[in-house]
Parts: sequence; C-alpha cells; structure tokens
Amino acid sequence: MVTFRVELASAPNRDGQYPVRLRITAQRQHKRISLGFAINKKDFNPKGVLDKSNWIRATCSQYLLYNNRIREKYEAGITVVSELSKNGNPTIDEVINALTTNKDQSFIEYYKKQLEYARVRLTLKTAENYGVPLNKLIAYLEEKGKKDITFKELTPAWLKDFESFMYRKNVKNTVSKQLGYVQTIINEAIKDKLLSRSNNPFEEYDFTFDPTEREKLTEDEFKELEEMELTPNFRVCHARDIFLFMYYTHGMRIGDALFIKVGNVYTDGKQTRLEYIMQKTGTAKNVLLGEKAKAIIERYREGKKPYDFLFPFLELGKDYKNPEVFKEQKEAKTSIVNNNLKKLQERLGWQKRITCHIARHTFADTARKKGQNTYNISKALGHTRLSTTEQYLKSFDQNSVDSINEIYE
Repeated sequence: MVTFRVELASAPNRDGQYPVRLRITAQRQHKRISLGFAINKKDFNPKGVLDKSNWIRATCSQYLLYNNRIREKYEAGITVVSELSKNGNPTIDEVINALTTNKDQSFIEYYKKQLEYARVRLTLKTAENYGVPLNKLIAYLEEKGKKDITFKELTPAWLKDFESFMYRKNVKNTVSKQLGYVQTIINEAIKDKLLSRSNNPFEEYDFTFDPTEREKLTEDEFKELEEMELTPNFRVCHARDIFLFMYYTHGMRIGDALFIKVGNVYTDGKQTRLEYIMQKTGTAKNVLLGEKAKAIIERYREGKKPYDFLFPFLELGKDYKNPEVFKEQKEAKTSIVNNNLKKLQERLGWQKRITCHIARHTFADTARKKGQNTYNISKALGHTRLSTTEQYLKSFDQNSVDSINEIYE
C-alpha cells in the first residue's frame, strides 16, 4: 500500500521558512519530494486532508495557491499509484520516478503555473518580465501550427530555432535576457524532476551581451540643468526637481522617488535623513541628506502632512497596495516626468536625451570619477551584489580610457 502525507522539512531555510514536502510511503520505505515553496511554521496545518485541501492555513497570504499546488501533486500521486498497481505493488522508487518524470507534460502549462507563483513570490514587474518570453513562445508555436510543446521537445535544436524566431524583432541583448527567463523556468522544472539535467537544452547555451553605453550627464550638463530658471509649481519644474532629487539621494529610482512621503524624512541630531523601502528589492534604505537634497525637500514639503507625497505627481486616496493600481500609476507618472524632461532637453538644445534613469547613471559615473570605490557606490545604489555594480560601471570605462588622450593636449 502507498500513502502520502504533507509535512514540513525538519529545519528551516536561510529565510527562516520551512520547505513543504510530500512524504511518500511504499513497502515500509519513506521518501520525500519538494513541493517548491516554503512557509512559516505557524502557517502549517499538520492535520490537513485532501478532501478539504487545508494544509496551509489562511494566515499565509498565498494559502489558496499553495493548497492548490499540494492538491495537484497529491492527486497526481494517487493516479500514478493506481496505474502502477495494475502490475503489482509499486516500489517507492517506481512511484517517485513516475510522479516526477513526465516528458509528455505540457511545458506551456507548467510555465503558466510558474508565472502564478512568481506573481505572489516576486514583484509584479518581475512576473511580467517572465511573461514576455512565454508570449513569444506561444507566437512561435502558432507559426509552427502548434498550440503546445512538451518537455521532451525541449531540445537544443528547438532552442536554436526559437532563438532565431526572436531575433526577427529583437536585438541580441533582448533575446539573451528573455531566454534567460526561459532558462530559469526550465531550471525550476529540473528541480521538480520534470526534466533531467542531461536533457537541459540550455546546458551548452552561451549567453552573450553586446556592450552598451549607459547615457549620463557630464558635470557641466548637470549644472546647466540644475541652474535653469523655471517657473515654480509647473510640471516641467517638478520634473527637473525630482530628477535632481534622485541624483542627490544616491541615484534613487523614479519608482521610489514618486512614492516618497514627507514622513520619510526625519532629523537625527544634527543630521537629516531619508528612510524608505526600495520597491525593486524590498530592502530598507537610509540616506544621509546633503544640503542640495534638503533644499529640494524644504521647497516641496511646506504645508504638507507626514502622509502626503513629497512630489506632486501622485494622488492620495488610491489603493497603491493593489499591484495593478501601483503599476498603472507608477508607469503613468514616470511617463509624465520623462515627457517634461524631454521638454527641458529641447529647451537646452541638447541632442542627448534626459530621462529619469539617467539621474541614476549620472550619480554612479560622478561617484566613480570622484574616487569612490565600487563597494561604496554599490551600497549607495542599493545593489545586492557587487558584480551588478561592476557591470553597471563597466559601460563608463571606455570614456575614461579615451580621456587619457587629454595628456597630449
């Protein structure tokens, strides 16, 4: 007789959460397979049953999604045992092999389920990034007269053909980046034992990116923008000021700057500091404000309450905790800022464009030129890895090498 039971791992992972597993018992042997997620110990119901699908308590925000995933694997196990039992009592290895190896399974359906998990585990933007190559894969299959692709069809030949399809409308860096998302999904499938490592189509795939130069302002250009005479309380002035604010707060991203509230700024002794949570990484950031940043804050917080937004782009009263509302508002207001920065660019007579993100590039390049080490710049930008900062600064290096010619003048 084969039985199944849902349980937690005996020890937590590095985040303090416990991986959830399905324990399979056959012929007095026990083995466990991962269900691909972890939860807080208090959210687990050890008395959960299949009929109620109540293994994960409602105190977990993703309890419906996780209970559904457990039920699917549990029911798949019952089906597998039913088929194997036609030839006698199955062994534990036979059950696990049949349960975790199914090359005829739909890769498209698996990809869609992974997107569901991404929407609750990651940011909405990241989940959308994973969704783009899925849409292209579906378009690729439609062109081939197919609606689906199975795991056994994920071969190096398929990958090469799909890559060629993507190159029709995308440049090299975009193709490499989006195939990277597909590779991540396939790696998840390998963890779920739906595909063996030896059959991984990405095993010998070489991700390469063409070097790109990040646009930034020179010190003279930044000064010219900063010293422009603009009428206060006009959108074009607000756009310039939020650009300067992002620069003076160590390359803050526009998505964070838009949502800064007056109450995020506080005084600690003689210091004025800005504390906020970076939306992209979810980590806390605490910035010591210089005189230029403080001057911008003073102009915009006059007459406002702590819960008011510092810059006059967003409206109070909207449900910004709703991911859809948040995304729509962030994109709409970012577009407004960029459109007004373009007006400034035209007024200055520049060919070089000005966008929100160039404030971040300009900060990073200026900090590097003034002798700040990569570690300090990395922490200031809020990068989680030093290698990310090194790659970020790499595109500025050629200009530094080229400037050596100045010694001959």
